[in-house]
Amino acid sequence: MLEGKWPTDRALTNTVELGLADEQGFPHRGRLDFVDNRINAQTGTIRARAVFDNHSDLLRPGMFARLRMLASEEYVAPLIDERAIGTDQSQSFVFVVGQDGVVAYRGIKPGRLIDGMRVVKEGLAVGEQVVVSGLHRVRPGAQVTVKPATAASQTVAR
Repeated sequence: MLEGKWPTDRALTNTVELGLADEQGFPHRGRLDFVDNRINAQTGTIRARAVFDNHSDLLRPGMFARLRMLASEEYVAPLIDERAIGTDQSQSFVFVVGQDGVVAYRGIKPGRLIDGMRVVKEGLAVGEQVVVSGLHRVRPGAQVTVKPATAASQTVAR
């Protein structure tokens, strides 16, 4: 949105997903209907309204729900196991294994968590191999033998 790439035309619908306390994920889809033009100075929040179909009378006044608003277009990004990410003061990093089996340090910019896998926004290409276990024993420049874990590179939705 900040880069001006997300459409803001009123005719377009921005999807909002809803999940109730006893539901897994966000099974209900609605659309963003209104966003206030001011921020509450005391709470730092902004008011918004979403509209959901409620033909089955599942949603009632006073209920609590989890909401998720999709805020970008779909993009291809690597997904890695959360255990593979280390932190070095304010920098997140992973150890990448090259074609020759040599480990290299790589600074990354992690994104959101999707089903236990972390989106990597910057610093890692789709298909690169990262060290997931034994991080405390590996060092940049070390020669390692790769034992594949589960495949993780996917297309992520917003």
